[in-house]
Amino acid sequence: MEVLPICNTEAAQALGATHLIKVRYTDLNDTAGTTKTLTPIASIAANTLFQYQGHVLITDFDGGATSELVFTAGYDLSSGTDDADGYAGSTSVHADATEIDAGPVEITDVATDTVDGTYGAEESTVIASLRTKLNSLLKLQPVCHNEAWDFELAWTSTGANLDALTAGEVWFLVSLVNLDQIEKQAR
Repeated sequence: MEVLPICNTEAAQALGATHLIKVRYTDLNDTAGTTKTLTPIASIAANTLFQYQGHVLITDFDGGATSELVFTAGYDLSSGTDDADGYAGSTSVHADATEIDAGPVEITDVATDTVDGTYGAEESTVIASLRTKLNSLLKLQPVCHNEAWDFELAWTSTGANLDALTAGEVWFLVSLVNLDQIEKQAR
């Protein structure tokens, strides 16, 4: 796993991110189990404004008998209540089940039955997908904790252990701004 600061000011402004986190299958396939938690950024100072900007699936994860791989993005507070999916809920990145790769859902796909005004099974699936995407977007708001904490990515595979993975890479974009440092510079 690589955590790279985005030093180019123009790139940081364009992306809205200060750090790029690269997770590859090799970061997960050393585990002979179906779950693993990675801590790409640990010991984040209190009063640091954090924003999860999202992720980009570079290569679908796959390998062996794995049929699904999902991640959640959350936080582990030093003493408060943790939230394993506080930034991103269960998100598929596996070749066999990557709904995230399907692209945007066309609103024209959501048609109402003209007879009774109800939605059919296909339309209900599209609406559920839109609702899930909207809920994910709502989690993208900046957060500031008043205690030290860790940013965590929790992974769960289905069909086989993580050590069966032979492919996959996803990049995460996050933004960190230490508000205490800004206050000191302002003086």
